[in-house]
Amino acid sequence: EYFWTVGVLFVVVVGYLTLGTGENSSAWRIFVLICTIPCWISVVIGFYFVPESPRWLCTQGRCEEALEILRKAAKTNGRDPEFLYPEGMQLEDEEEEESDFCELFSPRWRWTTIKLWGAWGFFAFGYYGTIMVITEIFDSEGERRLQSGNGTYSFDYGAIFVSSSAELVGTTVAISSVDVGGRIPLQVVAYAMAGVCVCSLCWSAANNADRSALIALGFAARIFEMVGSCTSWVSTAEILTTEVRTTGHSAANAVARIGSLFSPFLIEGHSSLVKKGMVMLVIHIGTVLFVCRLPETKGAHMGRSHDNEEDEIEDLFLDEEVEQAQETPGSPQEEQTDSERFIT
Repeated sequence: EYFWTVGVLFVVVVGYLTLGTGENSSAWRIFVLICTIPCWISVVIGFYFVPESPRWLCTQGRCEEALEILRKAAKTNGRDPEFLYPEGMQLEDEEEEESDFCELFSPRWRWTTIKLWGAWGFFAFGYYGTIMVITEIFDSEGERRLQSGNGTYSFDYGAIFVSSSAELVGTTVAISSVDVGGRIPLQVVAYAMAGVCVCSLCWSAANNADRSALIALGFAARIFEMVGSCTSWVSTAEILTTEVRTTGHSAANAVARIGSLFSPFLIEGHSSLVKKGMVMLVIHIGTVLFVCRLPETKGAHMGRSHDNEEDEIEDLFLDEEVEQAQETPGSPQEEQTDSERFIT
């Protein structure tokens, strides 16, 4: 997520250098061209430097390659690879678990899928809507451009850059607090506060508030948006079990793209800033309502279903047993748990 924020700041800088005030009608082509450069760089880095999934390699019978990747991961994380994966150790071939899109609507996953889609669709609308609201507020030519059809604009790039940098703070807050109070409470607080901040921002801008006050509200809104979205990514991966995780997470992400497609129709319309702020508040309330119905995964074991209270209770007792076993220094159970947790 830090790299995501660096990309956001990169776009603001490139926009300042290429778009300016929009007097050059072809400037947008240069802007788009430059923005594609990091995409190609990421393709090259991903192809040559990102290791393959050890689990997938095992399903393909390539266990030696998987073991080598696990040893490198152990070394990177400061663990002894010779202790965790000693010479002569062999990984068993794993049967490939397949699932299709329809699996998400099986009785086991139906309601979880609907709640995840609702949360992702609403939070994407809120996230991108907040970005567009801030951009509109710091465009002094925005209202006149809508009325006259003039293609020029005058963005306050400094204010937009400062508000965008808030995502660095939001990511740091998410990392430091995601394991403190739990995934669901953190998302609820973050999305609720983001809605309040962006609504206050619109109301303040409509009443010609001071620039510094608008920057502060935009900064706060972006912090809370980032905290909520970062935690949603973590929580979703933990809610879905291994056989549906890729399909379910991808589907939720696709719904988020659909939600983000609707935000320009609200923000770029002729509605007043006050109305836009109220709609954004309602959107964030919708996000909170969907999120608070999702299961809490703090301390739970990935790969285990959390569809009902019985599973959560079972996980709770299992966690307590692991904690009791770990209280005995050097016990075999402690070593086994550490190894299993690392593999997971």
